[in-house]
Amino acid sequence: MEDYAILIILFLMAVCLLILTVIGYWGVFCKAGEKGWKVLIPFYNEYLLFKIAWKPSICLFK
Repeated sequence: MEDYAILIILFLMAVCLLILTVIGYWGVFCKAGEKGWKVLIPFYNEYLLFKIAWKPSICLFK
């Protein structure tokens, strides 16, 4: 059981980091005028972050 203690701790730390990341993205999306639940959709959230960060003239997916 001692061998798995480190793995359990690392797993819990990874889950905490994931939760903090989702909370941060949620705040960014809300401030940018997007709905917060869109953070939870893979790839679509990256597309929206790209749209938020760049000017429309630079965006490849108009």
